[in-house]
Amino acid sequence: MPHHVLRLLVATIVLLTTNAGFTAPRDVQIRSINIADGLIELHNFGGETEMLDGWRFCSHDQQQIRVYTNGSGLNGRQLSPGDSLFVHLTNDAPDETGHINASVLGAGIAFAGVLDTGPYGLQLFFPPTIFENGNQIADHLQWSVAGQDNGIADERSDEAEAGNVWTDQSAWISTAQETFYILLTDATGAELHGPSDYLTFIPGDANGDGAVDLDDFSLLKTNFGTSGDITQGDLNVDGSIDLSDFNQLKINFGHVASVPEPSSLLLAVDSILMLIGIVCMAQFSERKRHKDAA
Repeated sequence: MPHHVLRLLVATIVLLTTNAGFTAPRDVQIRSINIADGLIELHNFGGETEMLDGWRFCSHDQQQIRVYTNGSGLNGRQLSPGDSLFVHLTNDAPDETGHINASVLGAGIAFAGVLDTGPYGLQLFFPPTIFENGNQIADHLQWSVAGQDNGIADERSDEAEAGNVWTDQSAWISTAQETFYILLTDATGAELHGPSDYLTFIPGDANGDGAVDLDDFSLLKTNFGTSGDITQGDLNVDGSIDLSDFNQLKINFGHVASVPEPSSLLLAVDSILMLIGIVCMAQFSERKRHKDAA
């Protein structure tokens, strides 16, 4: 029996014969991506504490694929029900519970490039870790500008689809050039997600509709003075809805997300090239006619 087939068989047997099947590990999901601050938030949506020993990330962008964190960086970490762990890719984590630097997860490069508007693919694996086995992916998401499919950063997305944590390997969360935050809106702990389960935000946008307007002001005003997330008006995602969020709204009021439309651009280029071709053919025909007449 081929070695990789044997490894998959062993992993499947372990998963089926222990209490660590899919359900408990998959309660831990990637809840948010803070592109601006380089933060990945893991959140426990389940009802039991989950130990993170042996858990690993796998990430991909346009330049790098299959960049793995080490197998021990999350050892000793645990997530209680309703708690989050923030991974700081900029290695500026405060000395507080619930925060960890990416440098702890890998000597050198722990993640593919820097977090940006994409294309970017990200998976979270639980042990025993066999990266070819989608059944061991706790969570997956992928995003790109305008939701454009990408054949490089989509590495491992076929495993995510096969493991029933992502709806379609060719489906991407659509970002804009100004997107700074991505949020999972499904708080039920459901395992299967797709682009429709996420909202993306530009600075000053509280409802994720890509525009900073009176609707965002209304949300902020209603929840002012409370704690909450970005959908309630916490525009700087510090956990509190206060004057600093009003300042964010004021600075960005009237802004609308700008998403390039490659298909329209290509159509325009094709039309221009066709027009140039027609003009060139006409000029050639005219020169040939004069030459023949002479």
